[in-house]
Amino acid sequence: MNPQKWSLKFGDWVENNDPDYALATRPSDFMLGHLRAFGKASGNMDWTKVADNTYKIIQTISSKYSPVTGLLPDFVVFKNGSYAPSPPFLLETERDGSFSWNAARVPWRVPVDYLLAGDTRALNQTRLTNAWISKKTNNDPGKIVAGYKLNGNPLDDKDPAIAFSAPFAVSAMVDASNQAWLNALWNSLVSAPTASNAYYGNSIRLLCMITVSGNWWDPANAGN
Repeated sequence: MNPQKWSLKFGDWVENNDPDYALATRPSDFMLGHLRAFGKASGNMDWTKVADNTYKIIQTISSKYSPVTGLLPDFVVFKNGSYAPSPPFLLETERDGSFSWNAARVPWRVPVDYLLAGDTRALNQTRLTNAWISKKTNNDPGKIVAGYKLNGNPLDDKDPAIAFSAPFAVSAMVDASNQAWLNALWNSLVSAPTASNAYYGNSIRLLCMITVSGNWWDPANAGN
């Protein structure tokens, strides 16, 4: 945790004075319900500041860099007084500033806070992303590819990947009007062969199916 900005760091290996990573963050770590749970368990309400700043980052990136798609990038940096998508190769690859293999989890991470806690700050961005991807694919989960630029253009990898399609099923849960789209996503998750997907995609698929089926436990109630 960076105490200067109340932001999630890449890990405990990042020093607070690190010029490259101290103020950088990874949207796939934006597990808002867990932040609430940490505050409840510890009695330290500074965790509320972390949650509030996390939503600030989501809203800033979505409104300034992906107003049509609501997509978040793999990594975010604090630059010139504001949050922005990471430059290429900040931590991993040339895709660091795009919606790629890390950020693929965001459409699952963020809406869970609305589904469990009713926090409407998660709702607008989720609705935007869900509306974009359903229109982009003409409601065909098989057309969801492995990565997009924040403006919605596909990255070089055109092959479908369950690590990307599964989280969109959680996003579809926020509105009852998405039922047909949610059904299509669910059916695609059930029917995709496990053997044709690596552990990463299969793990995300399982966790998202647990969520969609109503079996995701609220971490804030874990001690009850």
